[in-house]
Amino acid sequence: MEHTGIVPVLGEREAGDVTGWYAELLLFEHSALLNKAAYRLSRMPGDRTWIVDSDFHPSGHPGTLHAFGSKRLGRTRTLLPPFVAELDRLIAQGPGGAT
Repeated sequence: MEHTGIVPVLGEREAGDVTGWYAELLLFEHSALLNKAAYRLSRMPGDRTWIVDSDFHPSGHPGTLHAFGSKRLGRTRTLLPPFVAELDRLIAQGPGGAT
């Protein structure tokens, strides 16, 4: 099954005195463009990858809810490598370069 991802928000955000990256990722099933899931993500200095702060089910109900840049205690959920690579590529393109 293929999915289409949309990143409507990507930019730097502050959490206290630390600045990190924030992204919102929307996933749709490719065949019918049905809402599959939505994620709020962060990548703080020292993070090796993007962390799932919050996720929402297709119904809109929340699954996990953590504040942006919250402490990384215990087990964290991360993105699959293709999504990580795409977000990193969008950041490298700079503002207005997302395609």
